[in-house]
Amino acid sequence: MRWHGIVRARSLLLLPLLLLVACAFPRRATPLSEVHASVAPPEAPPGVMRLRFLQAVIPPRKRGGLAWDEDGSAPDVSVRVYRSGDLVWQSEPVEDGLSPELNVSPPENIYLPDDVPIRIEVWDVDSVAGDPIGIWRGMGLPESALLGANARVMLDSRAVIVMRVERAQPKRGLGLALYEVRSDRLLAIRVLPRSPASRAGLEEGDAIVAIGEDSIESLGSSRAASALARAGTHRGATLTVLRGSTRQILRLDGGFVWQAL
Repeated sequence: MRWHGIVRARSLLLLPLLLLVACAFPRRATPLSEVHASVAPPEAPPGVMRLRFLQAVIPPRKRGGLAWDEDGSAPDVSVRVYRSGDLVWQSEPVEDGLSPELNVSPPENIYLPDDVPIRIEVWDVDSVAGDPIGIWRGMGLPESALLGANARVMLDSRAVIVMRVERAQPKRGLGLALYEVRSDRLLAIRVLPRSPASRAGLEEGDAIVAIGEDSIESLGSSRAASALARAGTHRGATLTVLRGSTRQILRLDGGFVWQAL
């Protein structure tokens, strides 16, 4: 009898947890697609670019006169990019060279505005640890880092890194990276910056209750997801949202998503 009482008590304790799991709402993201090469996108937002590191020129020895590696071999060069003190991207090392051809770049656009501290570091990386080769610091990128031109950047150790700023690559889509599907609304959880959604004023926590003239409740979850994806690429498409108790209509510009690290 006592055993049945314990089992019943445990069942009652588990019931709220099971109800919580059962009530969890599915989450989705609006899709992003590549922009066809024949489409000429407008100029990227300030600070958004592609960045490529082409070559490094390394002093033959460390600052204290020691060899780079114990066996006398040249350094294995890796590049790190910091924004406001935070590591944004680090390249895989290129092995053994004082003038290595790097040709490395972040996997997507990178955001490096002119009004924040930027740091570029070059490291000798091995399996155990690493040694800094040289550092460049400044507000924004070096003045010589112009779009489409190779720039030779002197580091504090007199090492040199050759870099190139390239045109940013946009994507098509709404830019709603995560939303929660409910019966009568789509709850915005993560909005990408520099996207049609963010430019229209959509904020995290907003409840989308209609797409154009169609309510989310009348569309159903599958049709609502398709309608939301299409709305992001149509200029003038509208989203009706609830922000707290305020109802408002947001108009989309049908432009690009400038996603960046």
